[in-house]
Amino acid sequence: MSEIGSAIQEVMESYEVEIKGKTYPVKAVRNISGHDILRYHIHGGKQVPFIKNSNQDKMEEGEIFASK
Repeated sequence: MSEIGSAIQEVMESYEVEIKGKTYPVKAVRNISGHDILRYHIHGGKQVPFIKNSNQDKMEEGEIFASK
């Protein structure tokens, strides 16, 4: 999960947005994450943070994930 979070953050922060003529950097939101979905449980136990992290969980074949 740490590699995925790091890649998401890198891509998001490579962008800028212009609002009313002023340019702002895009920042990854620290308290938003994706998660796995288990049978009969919409929120499983594995989280995919959208920032660089030290999570050592691994995605396994057949698991289903959602992002917010």
